[in-house]
Amino acid sequence: MKRLSVIKNSIKMIFIFLIGLVLSFLFDYLGFNEANIILVFTLSVLLTAQFTDFFIYSFISSLIVVPCFNFFFIEPRYSFNVYDADYLITFFIMLMVTLMASILTNRIKRIAAVAKVRENRMKFLYESNKHLLLVHLFPQDPDGSAYKGVVEDGLFTYVKNSLFLAVVGTL
Repeated sequence: MKRLSVIKNSIKMIFIFLIGLVLSFLFDYLGFNEANIILVFTLSVLLTAQFTDFFIYSFISSLIVVPCFNFFFIEPRYSFNVYDADYLITFFIMLMVTLMASILTNRIKRIAAVAKVRENRMKFLYESNKHLLLVHLFPQDPDGSAYKGVVEDGLFTYVKNSLFLAVVGTL
């Protein structure tokens, strides 16, 4: 199962990267600025972080997009040579931004997963508390017939009506 997960995540990473690369070529063909191409690559790293299960895939994607940007879109094209020293700073900042964005995206995914677990725990506690409350309110009812309608009618409506009847009955 783990091997299948690795293959699935790798395919997702490659697919997202290739879509970003094709979109970058389209932007280059249409004459868009290099900053737009950098943003497309950054978006591909963010999407990789969002749609894969582990940080390693977005990390690898971050390491791939910088040399790819250099190779395909910086003069001299189709080489890793850089004639303008300013591009070295651009590459470094691009790498840092993509790494930080993927780290933050993965952190948000972890926080969301923890929140989902907590939500499920709270639902369980609420349902347990609801049933305990009914048992506490109607201890003389061994067959449970007094609170059969809780699921259909909802707890608060049923308990409110029962308490109203109990209060009126004592007057």
